[in-house]
Amino acid sequence: MADSEVELNHTPAPAAREPFPEEEEPSARRRAHTYSQRHPGAKWALLLAVVALAAITAAVWRYYAARETTDDAQVDAHIAPVSARVSGTVVAVNVDDNQILKAGQVLVQLDPKDYQVALERAKADLADAIAGHRAASTVVPITHTNTASALETARANLAAAQKDVNMAEARVREAEANHTKAAQDLERMKELVAKDEVSRQQYDSAVAAEEAGRATVDAAQAGVASARSHVAQAEAQVRSAQTAPQQVAVTEARAGAAGANVQKYEAAVAQAELNL
Repeated sequence: MADSEVELNHTPAPAAREPFPEEEEPSARRRAHTYSQRHPGAKWALLLAVVALAAITAAVWRYYAARETTDDAQVDAHIAPVSARVSGTVVAVNVDDNQILKAGQVLVQLDPKDYQVALERAKADLADAIAGHRAASTVVPITHTNTASALETARANLAAAQKDVNMAEARVREAEANHTKAAQDLERMKELVAKDEVSRQQYDSAVAAEEAGRATVDAAQAGVASARSHVAQAEAQVRSAQTAPQQVAVTEARAGAAGANVQKYEAAVAQAELNL
């Protein structure tokens, strides 16, 4: 019995086994639960730390998003040059340096008086051009009518002058015939008076008749020359009246130029209004 008891006492004890993971998890949860119980403000502190970190991150991002940093004193940016369409005296500046602007915002106001005067002057010039165009347009039909009437009148005067020439030439022929008869009578009277067959008074009458006939011929010939000069004048009038189409074309061209002048001053008024 003693030997057997000794052997039993020397039997090695079984080795301790390591705990399984599923056996460790409950113990870890118990420790964490125990820590949260011992420190109830820890989770709130952690939450505040997270919120503070997010706020700091957002503030830093906003700060650097609106600012440029450089290590060579050069930055990239969009440049928008601003200039006035017209020049003038500045009467108001509606913005400050580094101010944020919107499209269409008025930056600077110029004194409008000079451009108001220019607009009124342009309107006056336009009114004058319109009046000139109306007058030129009215002259066109008047010129057409007058030139047509003048041509008809000139032709009628030419015909009348030619008739006067014919009549004057007829009077010349008549006067020459009378003078020829008077000259023949005078020649006969010379023979008769030399024979004392007619009185001296009759001879003197024949001489006077011959001289009167010669004077009548001269007057008739002068009448022919005068009538022919009237014909020349009438022909000149006809030639002048025959330029009627050219005269009408000139008046129409003037009317067209006056119309173009109106368009020019209309453009000047539009430009003055744009400048104002």
